[in-house]
Amino acid sequence: MKSLFFITGLFFCLTVQELIAQNIELFESVEYQKAVVRGTRSKNGKPGQNYWQNHSDYKIDVALSPEAHSLSGKAQIVYHNESPDTLTEITLRLYQDRYKKGTIRSRKVNPDDLHDGVSIDSLIINNTRINDGSIRHNGTNLTVQLPSPLFPKSTAQINIKWNFKIPTKTHFRRMGYFKDGAYFIGLWYPQIAVYDDIYGWDKFTFHTGVQEFYNDYNNYEVKITVPNGYVVWATGDLLNENKIFAPNILKKLRKAKATDETVNIITRDDYTLPVVKDSVWFYKASYISDFAFGAAKNFLWDGTSVIVEEKSKRRVFVDVAFHPGSDNFYGATDIARQCIEYYSKENPGIPFPYSHATSFNGVPDEANSAMEFPMIANDCNWQDSSIFKFALVHELFHNYFPFYVGTNEKQNTWMDEGWAFLIEHDFCNDILKEGHPRDPNQIYSFLAGTRIDFPLFTTSETYNKTNKGYYYAIKPFVIFSLLRDLLGKEIFTSILQEYIRLWHGKHPTPYDFFYTFNEVSGENLNWFWETCFYEFGYPDLELNVVDGEKIIVKKIGNIPLPIKLTINYEDGTNKEIVENLRIWKDWGNEYSLIIDKKKKVKSIELGDPKIPDINTANNYYGFK
Repeated sequence: MKSLFFITGLFFCLTVQELIAQNIELFESVEYQKAVVRGTRSKNGKPGQNYWQNHSDYKIDVALSPEAHSLSGKAQIVYHNESPDTLTEITLRLYQDRYKKGTIRSRKVNPDDLHDGVSIDSLIINNTRINDGSIRHNGTNLTVQLPSPLFPKSTAQINIKWNFKIPTKTHFRRMGYFKDGAYFIGLWYPQIAVYDDIYGWDKFTFHTGVQEFYNDYNNYEVKITVPNGYVVWATGDLLNENKIFAPNILKKLRKAKATDETVNIITRDDYTLPVVKDSVWFYKASYISDFAFGAAKNFLWDGTSVIVEEKSKRRVFVDVAFHPGSDNFYGATDIARQCIEYYSKENPGIPFPYSHATSFNGVPDEANSAMEFPMIANDCNWQDSSIFKFALVHELFHNYFPFYVGTNEKQNTWMDEGWAFLIEHDFCNDILKEGHPRDPNQIYSFLAGTRIDFPLFTTSETYNKTNKGYYYAIKPFVIFSLLRDLLGKEIFTSILQEYIRLWHGKHPTPYDFFYTFNEVSGENLNWFWETCFYEFGYPDLELNVVDGEKIIVKKIGNIPLPIKLTINYEDGTNKEIVENLRIWKDWGNEYSLIIDKKKKVKSIELGDPKIPDINTANNYYGFK
């Protein structure tokens, strides 16, 4: 009778535990709750029936002056207010005001790069010239009082002229002079900030120089004027390539766009003759979130292409433009091509969404960094050739997140960096057969639960130079890996694909991510989201053996981990027992099993190098 009571009680406890796990309600910010009520968001992870986004049409003329290290431009912008709100002001981002004298910065800038800020030569909105009394400066933001209200479903036309000095000594991966006349130009034009259904105007400033993307999906027509002899690589499609390139270069370029082989489009020998015939480059890009370009007069250029959709046979042009002294870039085109094919057909298995993927070598070698923009990434010649490969494919993956899927990196960096870090590792392990020299699981095990370890749900604005890499890459890599272990690789990938299909060209929040996975999996995963994204905590499993025959695994930390037990026998053989991490949803904090004693046991080990654990000292038991 006593045994029956114990079994019944155990069943009751497990049932209650499971019900509690199933019925967890996630904390939702008040802003998100209001969006659900308004119908712009939904609890099933899909965009709400009333979902909307604003956007702009940019027509830009810009000129690069290497002699003065300056950029000047003019733009006609048509801003479309698709919201149900009447707007009385508009926020413009002047990113290069980060170098303005007197601007508050949390990262150092070389004093030689300080200037008077972005000079606005003229600003006209709806044919009304805007005077200083109608504008407010806040760091790198310029808020403009509109001359008349911008009603729902209406447009505003903005004409603006500007110029600024290009930094030449601050080694910054988003904008600046590289060497030997080469430049990378990002965050360079007055950009209308996002006005969304959650927070209204995005007024995060660029004072740290760390915050990344949260942009509308816009249309661009950009004319770039450079000195004679310069070659330009950019976001979008080059519409006047026939007029730009010398015949021999054009022939090689077209070959590269139609073949799986690598073509040396511009070589050292090509520079003995002019490689370009014109200095005005005309680019066009539709429904994309930003525009950047690189320019150089002595770069080598390799290119190839890859079919990303078997049915349509659509090809993506994959190219690398680099300084002749950057040794890691020789042969990089083949790696880039392989990763675009891998991303398109295997992981995440969504065809690469853009016409080309360019890797531009515009970051000083000593900076050891890189930066993504739509269709073009800015890379350095990393000192470690292995890390170079990881960085190269990492930046290319960002075309999916945050560009194809427009996550808000300013608040939730893990929503794009975590995916890029995870899938870059998958590619390098699966295709290149190379593991990263810095194992993220080991780094997480070392830092989890320390005072710098905040919940992932913490807004990215709290990151600093010390902990940002941990938050945006290491920790989300581990949590996404655990999620994949929980669901199984095949189901995990299919849900990720659906998430991308639902939210491409849109702005998902963390809740949209959580609820999409809940809905598509057919499972309430709130217990996992609650623990791994909202709570402070760490991973720690402990191994105990009772009476020499009962194995007990205790979950000391709150982060759920898969169980891997290796039972080593005296005869030199071993047996592995693996349990999915969902076992903790049913078992609470303690899991047990009876040892099979058909053979004499020598020792038992808990864990695996790929399973993070802050204390491995309690993961071994040896039999005397």
